[in-house]
Amino acid sequence: MTATKKNIYLLPLLIFFGLQVQGQSLARDYETDYIKDLNGIILNCKIVKIKNGRVTYRLFKQSQPFVINLMNLSDIFVSDESIVESFNKSSIVKPENGYSHVYIYCAKLPTAKVLYNGEKLIYVKKGAYFLHKVKADMEHIYSCKRNKEHEKLRITPESGEVIFIHPVYNDDATQMQMGETSLISNGIKLKLRDDKISIYAVESMGKELKLK
Repeated sequence: MTATKKNIYLLPLLIFFGLQVQGQSLARDYETDYIKDLNGIILNCKIVKIKNGRVTYRLFKQSQPFVINLMNLSDIFVSDESIVESFNKSSIVKPENGYSHVYIYCAKLPTAKVLYNGEKLIYVKKGAYFLHKVKADMEHIYSCKRNKEHEKLRITPESGEVIFIHPVYNDDATQMQMGETSLISNGIKLKLRDDKISIYAVESMGKELKLK
């Protein structure tokens, strides 16, 4: 009888510790990846999808997933890159000898009319990108309308180099309130960015812009 009673008393403890181990395992499963915001704060999570410049991730014991724009992040780590909806993964390839690839993309506002060496090149829309193939070892100037000289991007890429640029608001941006809608005019410039954020943004975008 004594042995039987001990087994009965031990059963709840075994169940409790079993649940604890299972809970720890589940927690680890939900912390395989991380995102870092623009303030440098890191969040361990499970990234389940990257599509059209947006990251969907889950947290342990949270039933609903969360979504954040890639451009609101300063860094990202994905343990399983197969979750990236790679519409255009094949397009990010090494350029031909003597050339460089410049990707102009827009994952979130603002959109922009992009000038190349002072002439209109492309209007880059939200959720789209444009691939510009340029000669290496030459200066190439990218800008937006009314940019000051110091705001223009001047790049001299090496052969085989891949470069990413995207529009951002600058210090001259003016915010206007139209009823319940907040509009921002002027003050758009291009920013050079070369990291996983840009790669995932371009890979996951479903629309590639072409020159007409």
